[in-house]
Amino acid sequence: MSAPVATGLARPLSPQVPPLSRMAFAVARTVMAWETRRIERHALRRLDDHMLRDIGLPVDEARAEAQKPFWRA
Repeated sequence: MSAPVATGLARPLSPQVPPLSRMAFAVARTVMAWETRRIERHALRRLDDHMLRDIGLPVDEARAEAQKPFWRA
């Protein structure tokens, strides 16, 4: 599963942006990706086998993805 990226955060920063701001922006982007993964994996855990098959996910792959920690892609 890939985490969707908010539209405003997907654009590259201008070279004129100060380095500290670039770092803060990178941290914010990472935290948002982690939160998205956490929410998606929690939702995946709540789906039963029938629902997983219905959306085309193999049950074993879905369970393995749901068990990953949020920081691992």
